[in-house]
Amino acid sequence: MPVLMNNGRVSFVVAALAAAAVAALAGVVVALPSLRLGGLALALATLALAFTGDQLVFQVDSVRNGSAGWSVPAPSLGPFDFSDDRTMAMLLLILALAISWVIHNLERSATGRAIFAVRSSEVAASTAGISHVRAKLALFAVSAAIAGFGGAMLASVMSPFSNTTTPAFAGLVWLAVTVTFGVRRPAGAILAGLVFALFPEVLSALTRWETAPWVWIPTDVRLALDSSHTAPILFGLGAISLAREPDGALALTARGLRERRERRASRRGGVVPPAPVPPKSGEPGTSRRVTTPFSDATGSEQVTAPAHAEADAAPDALALEGIRAGYGDVEVLHGVDLAVPPGHAVALLGANGAGKSTLAAVAAGLLSPSEGRVLRDGRDVIGEPAFVRARGGLLLAPEARGVFPGLTVDDNLTIRLRRPSERERAYERFPILGERRRQVAGLLSGGEQQMLALAAALVAPPAVFVADEPSLGLAPLAVDAVFAALAEMRDLGVALLLIEEKAREAFMLADTVAFVRLGRIVWCGPRDEVGDEVLDAAYLGDT
Repeated sequence: MPVLMNNGRVSFVVAALAAAAVAALAGVVVALPSLRLGGLALALATLALAFTGDQLVFQVDSVRNGSAGWSVPAPSLGPFDFSDDRTMAMLLLILALAISWVIHNLERSATGRAIFAVRSSEVAASTAGISHVRAKLALFAVSAAIAGFGGAMLASVMSPFSNTTTPAFAGLVWLAVTVTFGVRRPAGAILAGLVFALFPEVLSALTRWETAPWVWIPTDVRLALDSSHTAPILFGLGAISLAREPDGALALTARGLRERRERRASRRGGVVPPAPVPPKSGEPGTSRRVTTPFSDATGSEQVTAPAHAEADAAPDALALEGIRAGYGDVEVLHGVDLAVPPGHAVALLGANGAGKSTLAAVAAGLLSPSEGRVLRDGRDVIGEPAFVRARGGLLLAPEARGVFPGLTVDDNLTIRLRRPSERERAYERFPILGERRRQVAGLLSGGEQQMLALAAALVAPPAVFVADEPSLGLAPLAVDAVFAALAEMRDLGVALLLIEEKAREAFMLADTVAFVRLGRIVWCGPRDEVGDEVLDAAYLGDT
């Protein structure tokens, strides 16, 4: 079987693909801690795992094949014999470019966008219907598969190889080099590999150049610079200096060139005009009103939001029953009941710290309550994670506006609106977004970010939309535009739960108003029945 075996040895191509598959499986196992860990804790855990393998697993004679190591003959393909260094170098360059092409296409796929979304904002990804668990597992598996294939190529170049060929410390040096040139870009990784291979040779040639201008430097100092430790130290310093720039020196250089071009254009009078203020697209609160009998109370006792008048005909789009929730040992919500019928806007008002955002997190699935039920069309969804609820039509625009700051405006919309025609409708609704479609969402103004969070919901209306503090930090004109969009969404039949601290804007939109204080609903009823006494009791308590 020449395809699989060659003179009693497994074919190199088959072995390399098997190495990639085994490494991908190992990557999934390594990814499991990342589901709970992050940042420095994840880095330390991964480093500990690397040293554990280096000092325990790869010290076993049957694994490292004793002191002789494993011999991996260089592959051959027809007339090409890759045992020749130049031919092998060309093969490695072609493979690097091919893998870069695969990564580039992966980035443009739905899976790639999901990975970028999770990296940009895990909360926003969950509320957009993306499973952060699947995205992280996919990322680790693909990365490990590429590393496994690269390890097979490294073994053929450095044959015979053993546990001393590439110790765990070498991985730290490789990481420092890659961070220096850009850890997020394949081009940065390729350039890092070339520099890592060439830099020691160039440094050695320079330090031994007897007629160079720096010949006055003592010989022992030049020999010290020629040490094998010099390159890792320099790359380590470079990685430290660029630790806050994940795209590395390449992006830093490109940004510097762009800023210089902008300064030159500014000196020539070509100043970029400021972003136009979003137009006032209408006054919210002009849709039909639904009035229902509500019991009211102005004390601190819990008030249950009564059923909608049409409850006998259809269940509420969203209902929270007996919700008790908090963080750790601190209970924030104490048995909250609230219902939002279809096509109905319920404004949940209260002072800062009353528990409004906690209730939104419970409704969306970001926080599990200790007691109570969350009903969608009468079905309990308490066991469903946030991304499943989002796919089922329960969307949350969180207080941080639910956008992916690291992605462009167009990529943000593509995650929720797959069809180009749908995205064009979103740009027609908010022309300012169309003008900034290639701009990173994190550079938008607060009002523009809120419009981006609402645009997809207007084009493809969900069954339930929870807006958590949509007016937070916005200018008055931007607030008008955002609330007009929310009113339009309600008119489309969306059950709208509006969580606000500012009462004036919420009254213009709401059909029903509920006040929360210290984790309890203290009043709930039609908007027209809200008076000064109710407001005083809701915000200040009984006096």
